Order: sequence, then structure tokens, then C-alpha cells
Amino acid sequence: MKRLFILGVIICAALKSIAQNNAPILNYSYNEAVVNPAFMGTYTGFTAGIIARKQAMGIDGAPAAQRLQIGQPLYDTKSAIGFLITNNTYGVSSKVDLMGQYSYSLPLSKGKLLFGLQTGVESLKENNDELSLKDQELGALFANTGRAYGFNVGFGAYYATDKYYVGLSAPQFFYNYFDGDAVKSQLFDANMFRTYLVAGYDFELTNIKVRPSALLCYQTSSAVNAEAALTGYFFEDNFWTGLAYRTSKEVGFNVGLRVEKMISFNYSFGAGVGQLQQKAGTTHEIGIRMALQHKKSQ
Repeated sequence: MKRLFILGVIICAALKSIAQNNAPILNYSYNEAVVNPAFMGTYTGFTAGIIARKQAMGIDGAPAAQRLQIGQPLYDTKSAIGFLITNNTYGVSSKVDLMGQYSYSLPLSKGKLLFGLQTGVESLKENNDELSLKDQELGALFANTGRAYGFNVGFGAYYATDKYYVGLSAPQFFYNYFDGDAVKSQLFDANMFRTYLVAGYDFELTNIKVRPSALLCYQTSSAVNAEAALTGYFFEDNFWTGLAYRTSKEVGFNVGLRVEKMISFNYSFGAGVGQLQQKAGTTHEIGIRMALQHKKSQ
């Protein structure tokens, strides 16, 4: 009976780690290129952003993620290129993505329509030596897997004007997973394939800009996960703060500061409501971003 209980705990943890395989960022609007590669087309100069996310659950192996995204417009063209590096750890599993990104801009009468493509490799590893199993027979069921690699590709579209924006993306067409010690890939997996829809509108008030925004994440294996956020921008967009609510019964808060029009910092906090807070704990995310403005030659 004890063995069955331990095995059940491990299986539940493994299923949860799969769900965390692509852990969402708390404040997607701070670096939308993580969700949609087309967003790079809005960059006016070299832009680099780092995001670190940690879920505080009071146990070892709690989900954590780090992301580095860099984009560069190709001047005198309608294109931008960049790359995205993501490192996810959850339990005894780790996953590293290295994706090249490309964006193309199509000017329209009131705004511009952007298309984005990303492609690259994923590196997966499971280190089951970290499992605290006293039962040797049970431990033999969870052998280590070496680091293995899989391919992925994603697409996005984004329309932006001076007042509002809307974007649709599917960042990962393939679901890569371990089958024994080998990685298998499933294109448009019925359970894990995700699409994202984002939208926002800017209201210009006296000395403040208010932006309501929303994100919808659709995954066939679960209900639609939605987020609604309200952010206020002050002092010519150099300081901002906002609140968010997710249908997964989570609330969020973020605050940010821009320094010298070039470097910005953002902190986000997330917590579950009710019983979810007791199970999932709290989540903290720190972001740093540098955005250089391109100076046109005279």
C-alpha cells in the first residue's frame, strides 16, 4: 500500500511537470516576443530582455524559468531578426529551447500587420537520481534519461496601431516528450498544442495612459485559460503598475520603471486564490530590458 501511495505521488508530480513544460510568464506584455515572434516588428532598435520566474512552493524542484530574448530590426527593410532562449526546470526535469526568430512588417493605412516565424531545437533531460526514494525496487522504475533533442517551429501574426493591438500565435507546433530514453515528437498534439490571442487598447487621460489588455490561451486538453489585466502608465510611460486576474483562479500584480529611456525593470507577483494558493504557493518574476533607439542618418 505504501508503495502504491508513493508511486501515485510521483505520477501526479510528473503530470504536473508536463503541464509546466512551457511555464507562462506572469507579465506577457513586458516582452510579448516570448509569446508571439511577430512582435519583434514593433522594435525601433536593438532590444534585449531577460526574465526570471520562480514558483515558491516550499519544496525542492518547484517550477522555475529563465528567458532571454534579443531582437534587431534590419534597417531599410521591413524585417527583424532575433532569438529566444528559454530554460524551464520542474521537479527532476529540465527543458532548454533555442529558437531563431524572424518578423516581417506590412504597413497599412492606420497601422501595420506583422508576421513572425520561429524555429529551433529543444533539449530535454530528466535526472531521476534527485528523487528521494528509499525503496530500491521503486527507484529502478525511474532510470535517468540522457539529454536529448527535438525540433520545433512556431508562427505568429500581430496588428498594431497607435491606439490598440491584437495578436494571434502558436509558438510551438510540436510537442516533444520522452518515451523511455528517446524523444518523440507529435505535430499539433491533440492535448498539448496551444494557441494564444492577445489584445489591448490605450486610453490617453490627463498625465496617465490606461491600458486594459487580455490574453487567451487555448489548449484542447483543458479549458480556455484567460487573463484580464489593467495597467496604468505614468510620467511619459517611465513608470507603470497594474493588476491581473486569470481564470485559473490566480491574481497578479506588476510594477515597472524605465531609466534614461533605454533600460527598464519589471517585477511581477502572482498567487492563487483559495485552495490553489495553498497548493501552488506564490510566483515571483523579475525582468530587465534594454531598448536602443535607432537614429536615422541625416
